[in-house]
Amino acid sequence: MSEKPKHFWEVPPLSFEDQKLRDMYVRIGKPVDQLPYSAEFDKLIAALGLQGSDEERYFIFQRLLSLRKRGRLPQIYGAPAELI
Repeated sequence: MSEKPKHFWEVPPLSFEDQKLRDMYVRIGKPVDQLPYSAEFDKLIAALGLQGSDEERYFIFQRLLSLRKRGRLPQIYGAPAELI
């Protein structure tokens, strides 16, 4: 017997770490593209219990982008980025 094909809505659950990151992202309430170098991103890093090194910040941002591209993060609409 062949395996039954999976439907697009049958996605595996997120790992514990990804679910925690997703929950913190939703609490922060700022779109991914507006997070880098913001106070909210610093709050996200602190809430995850990280030191805030450049490597950790890079990894967290890349993880958020990956989850966003896979449709695993809810869309958060915020105000347009402030102009300099």
